[in-house]
Amino acid sequence: MSDSKTIILMTLYMSLCVVSFEIISQKFIKTKNTRIVSSDASKRTSKARSGIECSAVCTRDENCCSSSYDAQLNLCSLFSTCSTEYAEGCSITKKTPEPAPNWFFNTKLCYVWNADGDVNQCGGGGVSSNLCAYVNEWTTYYNDDSDSRSGGCVMKWSINSIGYDDWFANVEVCFQWFAVGTGKDQCDGKASPPLCARVDTFTGYYRDDTDSNSKGCQMQWKLSVPVDSPQWIQNTQFCYEWYTNDNQGQCGGVSNGVSCAIANSFTAPYIDHTAGSGGGCYMRWKIVVDT
Repeated sequence: MSDSKTIILMTLYMSLCVVSFEIISQKFIKTKNTRIVSSDASKRTSKARSGIECSAVCTRDENCCSSSYDAQLNLCSLFSTCSTEYAEGCSITKKTPEPAPNWFFNTKLCYVWNADGDVNQCGGGGVSSNLCAYVNEWTTYYNDDSDSRSGGCVMKWSINSIGYDDWFANVEVCFQWFAVGTGKDQCDGKASPPLCARVDTFTGYYRDDTDSNSKGCQMQWKLSVPVDSPQWIQNTQFCYEWYTNDNQGQCGGVSNGVSCAIANSFTAPYIDHTAGSGGGCYMRWKIVVDT
């Protein structure tokens, strides 16, 4: 087997264990016996998303998926969150699920908006200008109906929490946008994407001023977490949902939709193209974690 990482489906039959699942397999060099699977964010995340849930197999011919290998014990080890089950001739490392702590469920995602012109373009129907929701709950819908009327809508996001672990202070909510075609001024025109903010602070303001003179603004969101943060937060998702009450061409080209992205990944692009053609786009956001 080559030294490069490959994804394979292995079925291993031995006297005391039978294992069958998809793993990343690599060949160990006995003389070095060093770490051959990196524990950086992409590797850790890919393992968590794979459905393998931190599985590993060592065989007598030294093919193994692990971060370290003990030649004497014939043992694979991945990360500190894994527990090990022993069997003759092989070792299986399985993840012990680590639940999100209680303090995380008191965390809120907040969206704040203001109109700098005609207020009827922003919010809609007396909606609060400060929309917050706890983890696993949606914010209230915000109606985006910007068009050729005066001014636009300025908006920003934040994550607010109390009693959290120290590493959580480095978690960020991020927003990025790009003008579709010409008309950069329709998509803020001043600030440079992405806009990110750590816990208990707001992103900079983004100014939404789309109308019929542009092709719209592509919008995306992300939950950014440290590479050495617990696995449960690395599997947490940031979600965005929208629907239109009139012209779907104004709202991502479809009448409704949901886009979710795992931590450190942006949601799929959504094109905001409200332009005064009737109705608007109703938008809301949520942070999702397994319970």
